[in-house]
This record gives sequence, structure tokens and C-alpha cells, in this order.
Amino acid sequence: MNTALPILERNAIAELRRYLLFRRVGLPIAASPMLRQRMEGWRLVAEASPGVGLSTTLKLGVRLEPRPSPDSAFECLQSIAGGASYGGTPSIGLRKIRLSGELIRVPDGFEANLRDSRQVEVHLRDALGGDGTAAQRMLAMLDSTPPDRVSMFADGVVASAHALLFVGARCARIIRPTGTLLLHKCVRALVGDAEEMRLAAEQLERCEAAWIERLAQRCGRSRDKVAGWFQSGMDTVFSAEAALAEGLVDRIEA
Repeated sequence: MNTALPILERNAIAELRRYLLFRRVGLPIAASPMLRQRMEGWRLVAEASPGVGLSTTLKLGVRLEPRPSPDSAFECLQSIAGGASYGGTPSIGLRKIRLSGELIRVPDGFEANLRDSRQVEVHLRDALGGDGTAAQRMLAMLDSTPPDRVSMFADGVVASAHALLFVGARCARIIRPTGTLLLHKCVRALVGDAEEMRLAAEQLERCEAAWIERLAQRCGRSRDKVAGWFQSGMDTVFSAEAALAEGLVDRIEA
């Protein structure tokens, strides 16, 4: 029986992140055949053996499989009418939102869905991270929503900024048995002079410190403990069981 956990291989996610960052700032970079296939309608899938613990450097193979259609970073999966609205009371009974792929900006309609729905389920599946500022803005929107109205679900790989959004949320955080969380230091692509580089480094340090403080509060761990998850040059990987043990999630649910 194959009990492997689905996980995105570290080298693959690093190559993808580098390619996207270079393209965003207009620098020339050639995509490997693997990435060209991905952009033509395929997605990366890799596997790790059970029991992946903390601070594990992954060196695994990657396979490709057809990307689900439609493939959108933001997709409302289901809306169930919940009756009329009175005095600002949300008018939609249940809203299911899917976040996947790369986070480039706050998805259109994200705040409105939180505001106008009585219950919201945010499903993160194979969500590879992206813009940390967008994740911070989305977290602020979640903070302004009563936590008993929102549930977050993690399945497949939830990495980088998406993982910070999931773990930092003050609502229920639920991970599937095959879910995996991946954390790393804040990164940014920049073209500029030495002064601009210094300012960017200071901004990254402040951003990372804010995330560490937030995760320490949500996970019930010391700041030094959480800071250890943001090791330079390392990806810290949590299986569902490890995430539960460290307080990154509230429960595992099939």
C-alpha cells in the first residue's frame, strides 16, 4: 500500500519561485522543460515517505500530472443562499473558497466573501505561496471577520506565504491527513543599488519578525522556537501530525 505523503520537492519549488520572481521584475531567465510543461497545463507533484519531521531537507523526484480545470488562484466552489440580509447581516449561507497556485495579490472578492457570508470555508490545496504583503492583507481581513464564521482547510502542499496565512489565522485551522506545511525565511527579488538593497533587507527582517510574533501567539510556542522554523537557506516541513504537535493546526480531519 502506498502511504506516501504528497509534498512538493524543495528543488522544484525553489526553481519555480526563482523563475516567477525573475519574470516579475523583468529579468531574463529560461524555464526548464519541467517548468515549460507546467505552464502548458501541468502541475508539479512529488512524494515523500511518511514521518517527514521538522527541518528536513527534501531531495525527491517530481512527476507531472494534468492540472485541474478551471485552474484559478481564487475560485468560489459553492454558494448556498441563506436568506435575506437585515441590517448588515451576511446574506449568503455558505461560501467555499479555494486558494491554490501562486499568490500574486489579494484575490478579487476575498474581502466581500468574508463580509457577506454567514459561513466561509477557505480551502488551500497545493498553494505555493507568493506575495507576503498580500498574505498580510488577507490575514487582516480574516481578523476583521468573527472567527466562528471562518474555517481554514489545508490539503496537499501549503507553502510559504500561503502557509503563514493558514497558520496565522485566528479561526479554526484544519489539515487533511495528507496535508503538508512548508515554512522558510522571507525572500524577495530586487533590482537596485546598495542603498535599495539595504532598505529591502530591513523590510524583510521587519516582515519576518511580525510573522514570527504572530505564529508564536497562534501556536503557543516561544518566539525563539518559531524563529528556528525560519532558518536561512532551509525549508522547514511539517507533516499533518508534526503540525498538530507544534500547534500550527487545531485538528486533523479526513
